[in-house]
Amino acid sequence: MGMFDTIEIENDIQNGPKAGEYQTKDLDSALETYHIRDSKLIKRVYKYHTVEESKRKHKWHLIEAEFLGLMDIDYHGWIEIYGAYSTWRLKFTDGELKECKIMEQFNQPTVVEEEEIREKQTLKDGEIAYWSGDGGEYVIDEEE
Repeated sequence: MGMFDTIEIENDIQNGPKAGEYQTKDLDSALETYHIRDSKLIKRVYKYHTVEESKRKHKWHLIEAEFLGLMDIDYHGWIEIYGAYSTWRLKFTDGELKECKIMEQFNQPTVVEEEEIREKQTLKDGEIAYWSGDGGEYVIDEEE
């Protein structure tokens, strides 16, 4: 699986991904956090300090991070991002987001499926729902 970076999209991108958190392996893959803001790729920048042994709160407290600020990294190229419901390719040219391509959509019900799900999830008076555990679905019983 390996490491990845996080990309936080602050506002829905027109004809592109929705606001939210995505992952990518196309940047540093060092668990860094980036933001897409105003069509720019912005990196959260930290400086790391070694913690003196006498000041450590526990034996694993070896370094501390100091947030320095946000930096426009003037990215040029393609980045593939993965979210819960879709995979996108984003093209940056001279630091500006210029193009978005949907690569894959999954776990997204159609409008008809959403209506069927809503109907199944709506309990009527006297009904009790519980997780079946075996078939991966809710079971509705009449209240006794």
